[in-house]
Amino acid sequence: MAYNYGETVGFPEADTDTPAVDAGRLAGLFCQLNRREFTGLAQVETADKYSVFAFRQGKPVYVEESSAGASIGDLLLARGLLTREQYADVVGHMTESLVESEDLVFCEQVVALGYLSAEQVRTEMSERVRGKLIQAMGMVGCRVELDESEEALSGMGDY
Repeated sequence: MAYNYGETVGFPEADTDTPAVDAGRLAGLFCQLNRREFTGLAQVETADKYSVFAFRQGKPVYVEESSAGASIGDLLLARGLLTREQYADVVGHMTESLVESEDLVFCEQVVALGYLSAEQVRTEMSERVRGKLIQAMGMVGCRVELDESEEALSGMGDY
């Protein structure tokens, strides 16, 4: 299902009880996805950005953006959770084949090599998703496509 958000939400009018302050904003749509316990992908496009939000039972579990931002590896290095040597070791263990998410593969390797615990990685990934969600809440005039197929989340892990 695809639509231009801000003009229509794509849900029946009777089900749009989101407060008027969210009218036309992505926050209103995400509130509706939460209430409907949506599982799948919400692909959001604006004039300058493309983002994919993965949801499981209405909860956002992963965000990937087209804009060039710091990778999770760069952030772990900057926060002092990894040394440069550990960072290089993790990158050396990453597969060179195409992957759905470089961040998730990086995190899997960090845990597999014992540099961080799964709980530490979950916390860092959760904060990363939270930050990207906060940035997205004010987006208006987006084109949104929802994909509820079972295959939509294949390869999309979550911490």
